[in-house]
Amino acid sequence: MYDYRDAEKDPTIAGRHLNWIRAFYEDVYRTTGGVPTVAASTSAHTDGCYVNYPDTDLDDTVRNTSGQPAHRLYYKENYTRLQRAKQRWDPHNVFRHAQSIRLPGKNPSGSGAAASKTGE
Repeated sequence: MYDYRDAEKDPTIAGRHLNWIRAFYEDVYRTTGGVPTVAASTSAHTDGCYVNYPDTDLDDTVRNTSGQPAHRLYYKENYTRLQRAKQRWDPHNVFRHAQSIRLPGKNPSGSGAAASKTGE
């Protein structure tokens, strides 16, 4: 039995599992470009992504072919308002991670092709 610490020591352990879950995820959301897109209508089966489950594959334009960048999938039309809050309460970008709200004028996550995760 392996856990994440084993995979940190030997990335080949996680590789086949990452490939499997990525293929499954992309197959589930095949009709919407491999990701759960923000729906254009309330009758759609997807409506974006859950922000508390960050997925940097959403930034990879090879994996996310929906035409909707990660910040749109997470925050919908609220991103600009959230950037203003970020500017006011965290102007030095102390609280951040790979997909956090960017300061106004900075490129949001998903604005270009990102490198694929390891394990392929």
